Amino acid sequence: VKAGARVLENLRGDVQFPLSSSANCQWSDETSETPTTDLSFCHIRLSPKRLSCVVDVSKQFLFQDSASAEQVIREEIISSISSKLEKTFLSDEQGTNNKPEGIFYNNGAPLTEVSKFVDLTNLEAEVENANVDGNVVYLLSPKAKASLRNMVKGDKTTSLVYESGSVDGTEALSTSNIQERRFAYGDFSNVVIANWNGVDITVD
Repeated sequence: VKAGARVLENLRGDVQFPLSSSANCQWSDETSETPTTDLSFCHIRLSPKRLSCVVDVSKQFLFQDSASAEQVIREEIISSISSKLEKTFLSDEQGTNNKPEGIFYNNGAPLTEVSKFVDLTNLEAEVENANVDGNVVYLLSPKAKASLRNMVKGDKTTSLVYESGSVDGTEALSTSNIQERRFAYGDFSNVVIANWNGVDITVD
């Protein structure tokens, strides 16, 4: 979400999320007819999945009847769910009927490797050539962040690729929920997170 992903709240049942190609805009004189735009449409079906979490507490704890004690348990549950969601979204695991697919899942295709600064700039150019409309952001694993902190921009400079929370001037967010030396670069406003019923806590 910090990277720009959009959240759809309080959904009901499956959702057909629409996708379309970009509109075709042209300059024309004042009285000419505006040409029609040949747009192609499709959709992605978003369906709910259930993420459950169980926290055992003692009977003595329940008898405390303390609002602050209960708040601690609730915060632990929310934190655990948020971490699991992020770890799943930023994984390389294939989606199933019970869980969403990770953004690093590529069905066996090799990931782009970056070992020097020119590899990084070439990757940036490739992404930006894909008609990116929003702000691009880096998502880094701690190991990828450490590697970029030690990568210089060239033989004739001592400037490092990662400095002051950015990669070559682009905002970079780091999370331990990305594994190994992986990172993602892109316009995350194209990511949609669908939420159906929020969090339902049951005390048994």
